[in-house]
Formats: sequence, C-alpha cells, structure tokens
Amino acid sequence: MTFKEAHAEFSVRYYLWSLVEFRNEIESGLPLLKRLDTQPSRTCFRLMQRLSSSDKKRFADALVKRFHPQGVAGFGHNISSGEMLVIQDYTNSLLATSTEEGTISSGARAGDQGSKLNRRLFASLLKTCLSPVLGSTFEKHGDGEWRYVWRIGDFQVHTYIDIGGRFHQLRYSHDIVFSGFDMLVDHASVHSWFGLSSQTHWRVDDSKTEATAHLLVELCDRFLGVAPKFLEGISP
Repeated sequence: MTFKEAHAEFSVRYYLWSLVEFRNEIESGLPLLKRLDTQPSRTCFRLMQRLSSSDKKRFADALVKRFHPQGVAGFGHNISSGEMLVIQDYTNSLLATSTEEGTISSGARAGDQGSKLNRRLFASLLKTCLSPVLGSTFEKHGDGEWRYVWRIGDFQVHTYIDIGGRFHQLRYSHDIVFSGFDMLVDHASVHSWFGLSSQTHWRVDDSKTEATAHLLVELCDRFLGVAPKFLEGISP
C-alpha cells in the first residue's frame, strides 16, 4: 500500500470517528468541553449554549470538517457556505476571547505574582499517571518534553508531552508513523479532533495538576484505544 493510499483511508476513518465523538459529546451534555478548561473549549462551550440540539450538531460538524479536509473530501462531503459562516463565527469569537483573556492575564501578572506551578513535581505526577496507558519508558526531548513510543502492528505511535512552554504549562499530541518521515497523522489531540485549534495546551497551576493529569490520561487512552481500528487493513 502506498503512503498516499494509506493516508487517504486513514483520513476518512479519523474524520468519521471525530464526527461521532463530537456528536456523542453533545448528547452527553458537553462534559469534556467543561473539563478541558482551555480557551478554545470555553469559547466553543459558550457558543454552543446559545444553540438548539440540532444546531449544536451542525456547529460541531462544521468545526470537525475544517480540521479534517482530506477525510471530508475522501468521504465525499464538503463544507457548505452555512458551515463556513459557523466556522467564521467561531474563529472570530476565539480571537475576541484571546484578546480579552490576554488582557485579564496581563493585569493579574502586573498586580501580583499569580499562581505557581512546580514543574518538577508536575512532570513526576504526569509520568506516574500516564504509565498504565503509555508505559514507563520514554525518551527525553529537550527541556520539559518527552516522548513515548507505542507500537500497533507495524506502526509506531509517538506521544509527546511538553511542560516546558513559556506560554503554557502542558501540551500533548500524537503522531502515527507510516514509514520514515511519512505520517498518517501528526499533532493529533482533542482540540484537533473537534476542530477547535491545531494544538491542545493548558495553563496549569499547583491546584489543577491532579485533575489535569487524569484528564490527559483519559484523552491519551481514548485515542490509543481507537487507533488500532484506524489502522486495520493498512500496511506500510
């Protein structure tokens, strides 16, 4: 199977799964969006609160489509003009929220020292919590970043954890390697599944470390649990 063929098939499967995941999230009352506590998730949740159940699903479908263009095309779907308006409304709201929260954050830093995070203890907590899902073996990738390598048949899944950022305290993502430098997916995370943003990262202080660590475990387990189905019948 060529990389082009494999990538096309994988993209459709990943896209359809993401659609179902977001629709299930809506039917469950948006529990994950509430727990994520990130700027994109808060923006999406606020916008969805204004919508009927059917409009929520249309909103979710539009967001998913914008981050899965190859899956959309491969399945024969398209992004309608109405969905483009939904996407524009979301991106405009996200930009406005970013400006507002940045202003508030700057004011808080100017007024006091703010909440602190012990990154060493946070790293230890993450490694302990992630070990049942990703194992205890990892590779160090720079200051505050490490990578787990997980095998599914002939494929490698790379999971990156980064707590060394200047403007975030935690970021994670998954890559699935087809061969060499060819990736079936790269930088996959909950934000990109749902079409909220290209990366998933958090601001974390010591009061939020345990809740954030457990949520990260849940997110990694969810993706790795379904990844074998994405790869069925695909071979490098």
